[in-house]
Amino acid sequence: MNDLPSEILDELEKMKNQRFVHKFSKETLDNIFITWLIEDSEFEKTISKISANYMLSKFMLLYLAHVNENLQKKHNIPTITSKEFSKLEKEDFDYVVDKIKDDYLVQWLKVKCAPELKRILEELEIKNLEEVVELGITEEILITALNQGKKNDKDGYFFEILYQLDDRLKEDNFLKKKFAVNVTLEVIEATVDANNRIIYSKSKEVLPIATSNKDAAKQLLLPGD
Repeated sequence: MNDLPSEILDELEKMKNQRFVHKFSKETLDNIFITWLIEDSEFEKTISKISANYMLSKFMLLYLAHVNENLQKKHNIPTITSKEFSKLEKEDFDYVVDKIKDDYLVQWLKVKCAPELKRILEELEIKNLEEVVELGITEEILITALNQGKKNDKDGYFFEILYQLDDRLKEDNFLKKKFAVNVTLEVIEATVDANNRIIYSKSKEVLPIATSNKDAAKQLLLPGD
């Protein structure tokens, strides 16, 4: 690294000192610092998106670790390391599953939490280096809230953090905006009158649809809408 030209080293040091003051965003510079020096807007957008997905995924795994620990303590489940995990027998899996299967938290993980995290990750829209740094700041704030909730032994603190994650990313305009579209469908109903004649009637049903793709939203509109 010391073999790099002095102007690049100076710029790198400036970026480290002034921008990357938070753990996750700093890590993106330490690992791929040269890519941030390439002057190309589309390239920066791509690298920013990759970095942001990595950062957000790491936060989500940390978040899920808090939920995992809660389940583990509640049901007195011993810690299983990755090395031990590969050696588990079916009976061992069944033992854990039986303990947690009726826990409301497991249902919440499957029905609410996991789909919500997946949606947030898919809708994340980070376009440049500055936004990567801002995302790192947001994550640091949420990590502090996670740790504080655990320290205070606040019941279900991770429910609130999931809401805050979505809310803060929306406030920062880091999630793709949804475009509301009303799609009109023609419904044909058939009824039989007293003389056993089939009577057809038409009606219209309006279905609201949300999409993050503005062009796709336009295509969904039927003529006359």
